[in-house]
Amino acid sequence: MGQSGARSDTLEVIRFDANGVNQTTLVPYKYTNPGTGAVSSTVIDINRLGFTDTTFVRGSGNFNLAIFGEGGAVNGSRAMTYNVSRGFDPNFPFIDLGVSPASNVSDFIANAFSKVQGVAINFDGSLVAIRGDSTYLLSGAALRLQGVLSTTTGNAGIDFHPQNNAAMFPLSTRLIFAASSQPLIDVYDTNCYQKIAQIQIRDPIIGPVKAALRPTGQLVLVGATARGVVIATLPNTFTTTCP
Repeated sequence: MGQSGARSDTLEVIRFDANGVNQTTLVPYKYTNPGTGAVSSTVIDINRLGFTDTTFVRGSGNFNLAIFGEGGAVNGSRAMTYNVSRGFDPNFPFIDLGVSPASNVSDFIANAFSKVQGVAINFDGSLVAIRGDSTYLLSGAALRLQGVLSTTTGNAGIDFHPQNNAAMFPLSTRLIFAASSQPLIDVYDTNCYQKIAQIQIRDPIIGPVKAALRPTGQLVLVGATARGVVIATLPNTFTTTCP
């Protein structure tokens, strides 16, 4: 019926193993009281179910944390992190402890209420980036705001230096790369949130940006433009004078 049906239903989760076997059907919202045998469940309101449209997903380099951003054309997009090491609470109501805690910000006067256009996460998951009207840097564990980057609107591309981590050293790794409305890639310091450099390219990037390191030590940036893919190979020598 779709989301416009104003209906509710129970939610079934199907787990698919990565190699295509050992598939399991899970119904985590159904609970049987061991004392009385009574069965209860959580009913899902389909109209309030999040992440039903385009979803942005990035994983940390150490494979412990992931960031999810709700896309689509609707304002008020949401974002959350998932920590694979925190486990699952088997008591009722069932709680997946890996999901970052929810906060209702719909009534905040200063709530930007913008669209999520892209997400990124650094190597150890200590810092995540949500790109909307600006780019918001948040702690990976609790999604607490750390700083704001004055990136341009309408561009989605964002990615951390592949070795960016909580230590913030060496200075050449304390970086994040953001697509610009101009044929540029802006380079920001993730500690003081200031722009420290710009990389000139042929066309503006309108899609994602991915940063990687070659075995030779060269920094490679890949971005999607209206006329194809741009690849910039650079020396890994960017640095910053921010405190």
